[in-house]
Amino acid sequence: MTTRCVTTGISQSKISVPQIGGSFRSDREFYSRQEGAVDYSASGSVDQILAEADGLLTRIARLEGRLTDEKLHRAREKTESVLAIRCSDDPDTEPLQEAAEKSMRQKQLLYEVHRENRAQVRHAELDGVQSTYAGMVQPHAEKKDAADIESLFRRMESAISRRDSSFEEYRDELYQHFYRVLWRQDFFIIDCFKHLQEEAVDVTDVQTYHALMTEGKNALVRGDIERLRGIWQMYGLQKKRWQRRSVG
Repeated sequence: MTTRCVTTGISQSKISVPQIGGSFRSDREFYSRQEGAVDYSASGSVDQILAEADGLLTRIARLEGRLTDEKLHRAREKTESVLAIRCSDDPDTEPLQEAAEKSMRQKQLLYEVHRENRAQVRHAELDGVQSTYAGMVQPHAEKKDAADIESLFRRMESAISRRDSSFEEYRDELYQHFYRVLWRQDFFIIDCFKHLQEEAVDVTDVQTYHALMTEGKNALVRGDIERLRGIWQMYGLQKKRWQRRSVG
């Protein structure tokens, strides 16, 4: 089973499991985004756009199982047109910028679908979180983990019809539980580290990044997973220092 770790420049990191569609939030950040200064000719930008489009398509497919909505259909069309970049051997800057703009429009359409079909969308999201748990997390959950998670599922389900944000708060709390369970698993740490080696996008201190990646590779060769966990935490702290410098 393969996991994929994806970090974002928002307030938290996200760790995604593409084959299931789950997303795990963490405070272990590393990358920063320079808004308004994205180099659309960079291969990293292609990977970023495609990864986001894959995630959006997964969400759209899940929603289509619950409701029929013209905006959802338009979001699918735009997402599939973005994914057509994969068919190009050498996408130039203009199509990439176009794809990024389409991606923003897709997100806006999905937000409108969510706002106009709150209960159906939440049902679909609950299905997805339950699928993530059953397929990825439950086999590794200890007894107390499982009890806490099942309790949160019940609360999440009871909040579907509420007009406040309690449903989303329970969902985020569940993701934190999922993350804590997976953080104890060696395969998860290894897969996340391997992915990070492929995602050197917008790193603000290349020398430090490469030093950490080299140390991580050496730990991986030795089978020293505890050291690999420590390196993950080290670059999380380093990332926060870089962010403070960029703000200052």
